This record gives sequence, C-alpha cells and structure tokens, in this order.
Amino acid sequence: MRLTIVTNIPAPYRLPLYAEIHQTLAEDGGGLTVIYGGHHARGRQWSPSASKDGAWHSIYLPHAQLRIGDRTTYVNPLVAREVAHSRPDVTIIGGYAPWTYAAAAWCRWRSVPYLLWSGETPANAERAGTPAWRRRPLIRRAAGALAYGPPARDYLLELGVPEATITVVGNGIDIEAFRARVAGARSAPERDGRDPAAGPTLLSVGGKGIDVVLDALEAVDPRSRLVVVGTDEERVEAHATFLGRLTHDGMPGLYASADCLVHTPVLDLWPHAINEALSAGIPVVASAHTGVPDSILAGPGCAIVDPQDPAALTAALRSAISIGATATPEVREAITAPLREWGVARMADRMVAAARSVWP
Repeated sequence: MRLTIVTNIPAPYRLPLYAEIHQTLAEDGGGLTVIYGGHHARGRQWSPSASKDGAWHSIYLPHAQLRIGDRTTYVNPLVAREVAHSRPDVTIIGGYAPWTYAAAAWCRWRSVPYLLWSGETPANAERAGTPAWRRRPLIRRAAGALAYGPPARDYLLELGVPEATITVVGNGIDIEAFRARVAGARSAPERDGRDPAAGPTLLSVGGKGIDVVLDALEAVDPRSRLVVVGTDEERVEAHATFLGRLTHDGMPGLYASADCLVHTPVLDLWPHAINEALSAGIPVVASAHTGVPDSILAGPGCAIVDPQDPAALTAALRSAISIGATATPEVREAITAPLREWGVARMADRMVAAARSVWP
C-alpha cells in the first residue's frame, strides 16, 4: 500500500512515527510519502534543522505560508498536484486548515479513500467558536478518521463521523529514545554540583496557565522555582525563571532537573510536554481538557486538578514534588508505564491498520 500523509510542517517528534509507518509499509512493497505545507512556522519550540527527512519520501510545497495577523495558515491548492504525483492508495489528511480541503477534493475526484487526522476536541471547538458546518465538507466523504485521544474522538462524533470508522491513535513520541536522552542528562557530571539546599524545581513548557501556579508556590514550598520554557514572555517573578525558546536538544536537561511538570491551561490538544515528562519519569500535574486520556496520568504523583481550586492545586504540587524529588528507577518506570500504550510504535500500528481497512 502506498500511503500519503498531508500535514503542516516537519517536527522532530513525528520522525519516529513516520519511520515506523514507512518500515511497516515497505515490508509489503509499499511506502510512505509525507507532504508538508512548509518547512517551519513561527512560534514552534524547535528549529527547522531539528527535523531531518528519513527513508520515506518528503515533499515541501513551494509557496510561502499565508500570515493573517499573528497566525500562520496554509492555503495552497498545489497540494492536490503533489498528492496526485505521490499516487496514493490511501491518503491521511491532517487537521482542518483551508489547504487540506484541496487534498480532500482531489481524493474524492479520483476515488482515493482518505482519513481525517484530528486532534480537535469539543472544548477547543467551543472556545474557538468554530461552526461545525466548516468541518463537515471535509469529513462528509472521508472513509474514516484518526483521533488523537478520547476527547478528539468525541468531537468527531459530534460532527457526525460514524463511531465505527474512528480510530483513536494517540499523539505519542518515541518514549524510549526520549527517556534515554533524559537519563543521559541526569548522569552528566555537572549534575553532581547541585546545591543540596536548593528548593524544588517545577517545569512549565509553553507557560500556559502559570499565574495560578505562581500563586500557589509560596504555600507549596517558599524555595520553589518554576522554570518556564517555550514562550517569548519575559517577566520578573519571585518564584519563576523564564528561559525563552530552547532548541529540541536543550529540553532533556530541563526534564532531568525538574521534580515535576505542571501544565494548567484552560484547554489543550494533547501537548507533547506531557508525553516528554512522563517519558522522563517525572510526575505531571495537569488541568482537565488537555486532550490526553486520563489513564496516562495514573502514575505516582500525577494528578488532574482544577487550577481554580488553590487547595487542590497546592496538594497536588506537593505530592508531585515529593515523589519526583526522590523517585527511584522503579518509581520513574511506574510514572512512564501508562504512557506506553500511546507510544509511536502502537500509534503507527493503529494508523496503518486504519489505512488498510479502507484500502480498496
């Protein structure tokens, strides 16, 4: 089977997934083509050089991305031409950007089945004010859909996608590879020079919802420090350090130094920071509506809390810090274990199985 994936930009966490998919397809004489809308988008944590093409065929649309205010979008009808050149048996279309409708139209014209790959949730759609009628032309003729997690599946059901045609695939990373990188950072010689009297270190990737966390830190531990990365925000706070945007290579060291990850936005679409923290074996304190299955936060010290409940947030952070600061290898494995169902190997298997199920 020849499979084509239409997506926005390359990202380092997707490369192992594409490698797994391509290898599986190649075993039966098929292969993978990935069509990207561009090389990079402003506001991403990683640099374009962090994403290297692999054995699969990669195509980059030549036109520049369209900017509307502070947002980057992809409106490029040339995607239909590139899909045609890839000669797919099945196509996977990522998201609801305007340019993906051209890919779907080509698939309908040529009777090539396509699957919609979606992370959007009911909470996200409601907050964004996105009317369902904008989505329905894309899903009406889809052969099925791939949902990031259970909340994304719920949104597809609201749009009218038959439940039997939806596969919950996850939104994973290469757990073992990231775990090994963090382990290497923990064993680095400079780690031995840490001040034993230093307080707990909490990590926020993206800086979402951190005001309530900062309000809680004095009660959690007066020595607490929140390290914020992945945002351009610059603030002076008694308990916070803002590091700006780091390269992909700079992240394992932050997880190695952190006692827990805190992620308390109003909503999110399965952020990879949660995957990375759990892979690193550090507890995660998260708000609801992050798009992840609740089951992956079942490990020691992990919790789903209401950020507007100061007592609950404080208690959850204390527990996470206590466990994260003293975690043994066995405890770290217990933190990681619930995530393994959603690693890239299982994700690739689900995506290939879903594509094969609609292959004429």
